[in-house]
Amino acid sequence: MLKPIFTLIMLIMPSMLLAYEIKEGAPLSLKEAISIALNRHPEIKAAEGNVEIGISRVGQAESGYYPSISINSALSRYSLPQGGSDSNFTASLNLSQNIYDFGKREGKLDIERLNLGYYEHDLGSTKALVVFNIKKAYYAAFQAKSALNVAKEVVRQYEEHLKRARGFYETGLKPKYEVTKAEADLANAKVNMLKAENGLKIAMVSLKNAIAMPEAADFDLQDGPIKVWPELSLDPLVQRAMATRQDLQSLLQKFKAQKRKIDYEKTGYYPTITGNLGYGVSGDRMPFNKSWNIGASLTIPLFSGFLTKYQIKEAEAALLVLHSQIEALRQKIALEVKQAYLNALEARQRIEAAQASVSYAGQNLELARGRYNVGIGNPIEVADALTVYANAQNTYIAAQYDYSVALAELERATGGQLFTN
Repeated sequence: MLKPIFTLIMLIMPSMLLAYEIKEGAPLSLKEAISIALNRHPEIKAAEGNVEIGISRVGQAESGYYPSISINSALSRYSLPQGGSDSNFTASLNLSQNIYDFGKREGKLDIERLNLGYYEHDLGSTKALVVFNIKKAYYAAFQAKSALNVAKEVVRQYEEHLKRARGFYETGLKPKYEVTKAEADLANAKVNMLKAENGLKIAMVSLKNAIAMPEAADFDLQDGPIKVWPELSLDPLVQRAMATRQDLQSLLQKFKAQKRKIDYEKTGYYPTITGNLGYGVSGDRMPFNKSWNIGASLTIPLFSGFLTKYQIKEAEAALLVLHSQIEALRQKIALEVKQAYLNALEARQRIEAAQASVSYAGQNLELARGRYNVGIGNPIEVADALTVYANAQNTYIAAQYDYSVALAELERATGGQLFTN
């Protein structure tokens, strides 16, 4: 019952996906972005296609339990010795059933069922990677948007500073130099703002591509970086990853299938018993002669050029390869979890330090502007303070991005959701 439903969903899904639209300027949450990609990403569609292939192969293996039924008919004309010609008609209905093959049929079905599990876990692994790439692109877009806001604020601050410098110059309190420096600082700030605008455009293009909607209308970001501060321990995270990582589970499933294949290849040495039933008619005119037969045949493989021997050797060698791949993947998973865990801790510490830096830089900027506004400061002091403040803000934004990505990587590395934003 599930196979027709799955096939129907695969057929109607493309039309459903094409109907989805992102409205110009509308906010898009991270959850919505992930939902869009899970329903339309080509890599996920390819993995779902492999699952459908696996289902079909299970069905093919199950066909060995059913009889094979065929109809054969022939009409021939032949010449007679005394001259002229005659015709002959034959038709037969044949049924053949595999009675016993010493586990070959069962082994084939077990292998395909295990391979189906491999495809299903591979689909889960593909989804996890797509989700991580979306989170990374979404957080990068938010970082770029925040950096643009900082650049705009710096431009606004320099515009105000330029107005004050011109006012002081026009009243004779400051030299022309301070006006030209303020103009140069403002021009540089506008250049940085243009770079930040382009950085946001590139980040949004990457995000659209990550959600498999490269031609979508420009949208806004609804969510920011991760604000939760989960208390995590390393050892349980590594254990969880070993139990839940889909790519590891798919390899383990493939390993089971390969072990079963060794047993399956060994059945090449064993005989096969097949039952046959037939009914036929023949003759050159009606009523035709009728006949039927029933029986069983025993096929014993005696020599096949060492084919079965080398098929077994190949299956055993492939099993050793899979064993090595599994051990290598386990080591890689442990490394990925540890790296993501340490990156998250380090980024969290940087966030705390950057928050303090922003606060101190903001206070210093207020002091520098206050000094200049009352005529005792200088433009270099204001420009330096503004640069330090902007850098501190960008450092804080980068730390937030790194922390969010590290936690997203930790989720991917451990094979499941650990927290909500």
